[in-house]
Amino acid sequence: MTMDWGDFVARRSCDGPQHAAYQPIAAQLRRPGPKGYRDSDDRVREDVCAALTDDGAIDATDVTVQVQDSDVTLTGTIADREQKRRGADAAEQVAGVRDVMNCLRLSRR
Repeated sequence: MTMDWGDFVARRSCDGPQHAAYQPIAAQLRRPGPKGYRDSDDRVREDVCAALTDDGAIDATDVTVQVQDSDVTLTGTIADREQKRRGADAAEQVAGVRDVMNCLRLSRR
């Protein structure tokens, strides 16, 4: 089975229940590892932080990343809605991430 960027999954948000926002997940293109293998939460957190840092359109200065059982929670403030969406997208594309809870708030200007 071949997957490409046309394959989509749903995203949860702190702003409401499961909604119809869909985006691609690059991690789904990765093959499964050995039986029982899972990336450590520390490694997933490090990779999510790197993904947020590497995206030049996101100012993650006030963003906190927490990982528990491969579920990522993003908290803090961000400048605009586009950065909020891009932050969740960047986190979801990291290998080992099972789910992303986007609790980022827009900063008041």
